[in-house]
Amino acid sequence: KRLALGSILAGYVISNNIPTTNIQILTMPLYLKITALVVSILGFLIALELNNLTLKYYMSKIKPFSMFSTSLGFFPSILHRMIPLKSLDPSFKVSLGLLDLIWLEKSIPKSNSLIHMFTSKMLTNQKGMIKLYFLSFMITITLVTTIYIISPEWFQ
Repeated sequence: KRLALGSILAGYVISNNIPTTNIQILTMPLYLKITALVVSILGFLIALELNNLTLKYYMSKIKPFSMFSTSLGFFPSILHRMIPLKSLDPSFKVSLGLLDLIWLEKSIPKSNSLIHMFTSKMLTNQKGMIKLYFLSFMITITLVTTIYIISPEWFQ
């Protein structure tokens, strides 16, 4: 325990007292400093201008006579919005349900079966390979052993 603490302390003292051979330059050139300063000032000025524009912005009031011409004459806006909404909303819900069903089917059962099929193909392809690898290993070991027995001076 004392040896470990002493080693850590000695390493810290030694590494702090060895001067570095290459001194790093930790300053930026003047043009880079000025560029950073200009970009920061421009960003601040743009943000200030956008803030001033939003404070001075006001909504223009709609005149009652322009409402009649923009609401498609005598066609009421409530009826104009209600019929498309009532006809398109069920189809939207059906398409969302089908999309969810397709993604659910693709993400869980089909991907699961594809993964299992891929792994089973990989396992069946390597069925007889272990015998080949073991046999080549055994041949190599027997050759090395016989060469060592016949002429041991090769291994010295």
